[in-house]
Amino acid sequence: RKTLLGELNGIKKVLEKNEKFLFLVPLVALANQIYNDFKSRYEPLGIKVAIKVGMPRINVGDEELVIIDDDITNADIIIATYEGFDVVLRTDFDLAPKNIGTIVIDEIQMLADEDRGYELEGLLGRLKMVYTNSQLICLSATIGNPDKIASNLGLKLINYMGRPVPLERHLILALSENDKLKSIVNLVKNESRYISNQGFKGQSIVFTNSR
Repeated sequence: RKTLLGELNGIKKVLEKNEKFLFLVPLVALANQIYNDFKSRYEPLGIKVAIKVGMPRINVGDEELVIIDDDITNADIIIATYEGFDVVLRTDFDLAPKNIGTIVIDEIQMLADEDRGYELEGLLGRLKMVYTNSQLICLSATIGNPDKIASNLGLKLINYMGRPVPLERHLILALSENDKLKSIVNLVKNESRYISNQGFKGQSIVFTNSR
């Protein structure tokens, strides 16, 4: 997966050159997921992992996901949202981490988003100005014009078209919210019945307009 590509490059410089690793994502929930993964994987090795999302908690309905920003000054790996790290560069520059070896920007197709694209473009400019010697890796699984984006950002394009799991498209008509939820449950259950050659059950990702 694309996250692993960025992770391998970043952690290599952390271990071999003692350079920091910055991983930027568009969503708080995604930042929290990667933070927890990296924390469990690398902190037993003595590598400090920190998160910066710019907000103390997320309202997710009946339950509340509490995310507390860490002190990123001395962290080896920093997981942050675009906005969270942009605030550091614009308002708390003295607290911005130094000696960053690798910067990964996940979901670079957000540049085309009419609401947030200009913010990401501004962040990219500030990152290039502050971290002139850092390796910049931009990731996307859905971008439609990778040649143009790579050219505009001065990046070398690596375009991999292989897909281990074939895509299928189906249209399901749901007459109510309850029907929609039942359809989603059935789809997930059906996929979980498939067993891979390595013995893993099929997995599903459900996308929704609500975060």
